[in-house]
Amino acid sequence: MPYRKCHITGLTILWAALLAAPAARAQGGAAAEVLFEQGRQAMAAGIFDTACEKFRASEKLDPAPGTTLNLAECELRRGRLATAWELFRAVSSKLPPGDPRRPVAERRLAELEPRLPRVTFRLRPGSPAATTVRLGTAELGAGSLGVMLPLDPGAHRAVVTAPGHGAQAFSLTLAEGQKLELDVAPGPPAGCAQDDLDAVEGQAVATNVLFGAAGVAAATARA
Repeated sequence: MPYRKCHITGLTILWAALLAAPAARAQGGAAAEVLFEQGRQAMAAGIFDTACEKFRASEKLDPAPGTTLNLAECELRRGRLATAWELFRAVSSKLPPGDPRRPVAERRLAELEPRLPRVTFRLRPGSPAATTVRLGTAELGAGSLGVMLPLDPGAHRAVVTAPGHGAQAFSLTLAEGQKLELDVAPGPPAGCAQDDLDAVEGQAVATNVLFGAAGVAAATARA
């Protein structure tokens, strides 16, 4: 079984633990390795959008914990805190306790926890039980409503829908560490006049807003 060399950049000794990490080549492994190296080079140059794109492409071809770890670090560096947090959680859960990369991921998780913006969507009284909230490509159903959810800082567009009702869309912008509770409801029942639809477009009631405080070098082994 071939082993890939690990490359290390940065100042912290934590990442030196990756120097001996083995990597099994799976189907697509050669292309994944090329993409991984391109991502590493882009991240070293501070071109994080390109780096994250390369790491994601590498991970899709040949999933590897080191790729996930680098992608998490990349997302963190470009400010997508919740995305990075989710990836650090994923790699931490997959690595065995003795793997030196696991404490690296766990340390990042602890650092990110107080910085994450979190939003709780609650249904307004009288809203249909089948109401869903769509955020980007994610759809939140009954199991996610009423739960404090981590989101990336910045602008988000939410669309609230329910069977037999029009959609209601609104935007929100989140700061680092912000906690927000929103009461939401779908649009009026289908068949309502356009004036009624216009009256509710963009409505969302913020019931509680709290602001928290805002406030290593990347691992470069793919496997």
